[in-house]
Amino acid sequence: MKKLLAVLGTLSIGATATISVVACAPIEPKNVIVEIENNVAKPTSDIFKAWVAAAASFNEILALGGKTNVKVEVVEAPQGDIKKKMYSNEALPNIFVSYADDVTFYETQLGSERVVDMRKILNWDSKWIDELQQKAGLNSNTPNNKEAVNDSSSLAIKQYEQLKDYRDNATQGNSATYGKGINEVYANLGITAETQGAQTLFSEQYRPLTYSFISEGMGRDGKMYVAPTGKSLNYGMANKRLIAEIVYKATDGELNLTDPQQYESLNNTESPDGLWVTNDLVTGEALIPKLGVVFGDNSKQNLAETSLKDAVVPDIKDQSTGQSINIYSGKKIKDLFMEWFAPATSTKAADGRVQGITSGQSIQNIMADADKTLVILTAYQMFGANLGWNFFNNEKNPGSNSSLANPHGQMFSYSIDDATGYFYGSDRNANGSILELQSKEPDDKKTLTSWSAENPDESLDLYINDVTGKDSVSNGLMFFEYMNAVAKYNGKDEHYGGLKNKGYGSDYLQKGTMLAYSGSSAGAKYAVKNREYDLIENYNGENKYKIRDLADNYQIVADDVMPIASPAFYREADGTEVKDQTRRQFGLQQGPGVAMFKSANETKQDISIAFLNYFTSSQNLSEFSRKAGYISSAYYSYYEKAINETDQPKLLTPGTATISYEKDKVQGDSDGQYYQNFEVATLSQGKNGAYVAKTPISADKYVKQIVDRIIQAETKEPEASESLEAEANLTALEKEIRADQGILYSQNPSPYGNGVRFNIVRDFVNTWYNTQVFAEQEERTKTNSLTWDAFMVWGTSPKYNKFKTTARAVNPRTKIIYESEVKKNKGVQK
Repeated sequence: MKKLLAVLGTLSIGATATISVVACAPIEPKNVIVEIENNVAKPTSDIFKAWVAAAASFNEILALGGKTNVKVEVVEAPQGDIKKKMYSNEALPNIFVSYADDVTFYETQLGSERVVDMRKILNWDSKWIDELQQKAGLNSNTPNNKEAVNDSSSLAIKQYEQLKDYRDNATQGNSATYGKGINEVYANLGITAETQGAQTLFSEQYRPLTYSFISEGMGRDGKMYVAPTGKSLNYGMANKRLIAEIVYKATDGELNLTDPQQYESLNNTESPDGLWVTNDLVTGEALIPKLGVVFGDNSKQNLAETSLKDAVVPDIKDQSTGQSINIYSGKKIKDLFMEWFAPATSTKAADGRVQGITSGQSIQNIMADADKTLVILTAYQMFGANLGWNFFNNEKNPGSNSSLANPHGQMFSYSIDDATGYFYGSDRNANGSILELQSKEPDDKKTLTSWSAENPDESLDLYINDVTGKDSVSNGLMFFEYMNAVAKYNGKDEHYGGLKNKGYGSDYLQKGTMLAYSGSSAGAKYAVKNREYDLIENYNGENKYKIRDLADNYQIVADDVMPIASPAFYREADGTEVKDQTRRQFGLQQGPGVAMFKSANETKQDISIAFLNYFTSSQNLSEFSRKAGYISSAYYSYYEKAINETDQPKLLTPGTATISYEKDKVQGDSDGQYYQNFEVATLSQGKNGAYVAKTPISADKYVKQIVDRIIQAETKEPEASESLEAEANLTALEKEIRADQGILYSQNPSPYGNGVRFNIVRDFVNTWYNTQVFAEQEERTKTNSLTWDAFMVWGTSPKYNKFKTTARAVNPRTKIIYESEVKKNKGVQK
């Protein structure tokens, strides 16, 4: 609370006494406070517990250095706590876990010096920054003339320019460190290379695995508002067994993706691709996915019951354009499956393109194509309809010839756990560019990263233009529109056999009845079951294990899933199909970072700096990320540091970490880096007698597939070509897609900014999805439906192409309340 001091002063002898009210500085807590608002992580979460564990180990180092009167303390706070403290003049935390766009808002109120530029306090890998300089084509004798350098170096120039002044933070001070180099900060705290547990502070400097891990937290001018810790990815997970089953049934048993003879290259067990065929961590055997049985067994009788016969792709129109959503509308579903999933052969199309399925990546590309994915989901829906199933039956009922014949209970074909993240990813994959926001001035383009204290009165007053309004989410909206027509809305924000877009889809994926879901990679551990084994003994007395079948033979484990990108509608300029099979596999990088308010107490500032460098070391980020379900952002969590200056770092070897378990809980820290924790499993016996394989990194196989793609993109290793025979036969767009390597992208902040966080886009999306339903249900009127209001504002009229984003906060300098037009129409006073 604001502390008030009443001062009685006498102007002169005999004069009337007056009272002056003066605001005093807030009372600072003794400890260095790390604040985590509960919308970021609750105290019971693995993330919060991992921060507490890191603080405890660092406090031991402080104590060894002689600092026993001050420690690092991790505290929980309600959402919006920092804003409340800021406005009421309470003491702010030293360190806090947050998102970059929130931190830029704090800067508009507190000034740029109080909000620390995180570039100033990290001990950067100087050799890496030198490498950036070389990639940029710059050296000490080269003028910093961007026009003189070719376009391919422009990104490297930007990256180098953002970090060059902080190359020598170890020895050179700045305003955030009170003029001290970071090594001197350690010395002031009594921490040396000999201090137990502190070796990592002196043996390693920070380098991100990929530059986007740090650029996500930067503003346009390069200021880093948040530093990365562990990261997650808004990505997809597909059920390989169900994909194979749908293909098998849609082709009346003619194509079986799990047949090694029919698909020799796909099911290569001698050299598994790691996507479709994987190696079991315990037995070592190569595992080809089993053919799913969600829609019944695969007998001839069942094939006849589920047969699509001459079924065609329905012609569903985009309500805003009147055009068919799916380019395959009217075509026979079986014919399309026979074409897309044909086994790889030496036969080539007339233009020289290779045809057929060659690897798991071929299937990834199909699942990244929205037109094809919707056809697959249509087949899913038709199978259930042919069997007379009610997909929304919460109770299992194995009866036949009944609307309650669904043996699995409630079913959904696809789940989109984070609609806005999905739309963002879908747009990026389809259009290949990162979205921008636009201010009121049409020629003044700027992203939300232009927020700064220099222009506080207008820093939040941005508009989403016609490019980033309806058009930018059109990929996602069309996906929703199509599914709404195929699987009608049921009035409960969920759909029969269709999309699930409320809550998490991981439970349904684990049941084995859902084809795929789109959501955070941090939640992957909830989407798969643990593999179980039976113990056998061989003649040599050594224990060996055999994979035990799951209780329900349609359920899935980590080996049964593969990562997929947000599906996007790929179109040439004339609206025709992009014929090349390759599709972008980008995922939206996400997850909060760590930020800092500069402390007026120099010792507490020193401790904050030392702790964050300790926390962001590769070993500690490996441990934090493993426990929290994140991907470590530190380069040396994946690479062995080169001993000699001339050597290049080497990729670490998976499966070399050692970790102990007792009663299914981690008892000790891993002795390996993050990448070494892959392909490690410890067996523990459960109550049913089976042995369960527990992995240090949850959903081990799935996460490793994602991480390997990031590493592959960073090292620019060429990907296996599926359809490239003659470059001359590729269109300009197809060449661009092939050249657009990588798996991560990010922008600070999301191009929808607070429009995403405060549900403006969400309301639009849900309304658009259910537009037809609202038209049919008259009881859903303007007065009782926020989403109806959203539709009335956002509808198809061109005048609604621009809409105000919401910040849902008051700017104290201008007293302006930033609200969405949706809220405004609800009667909110401006």
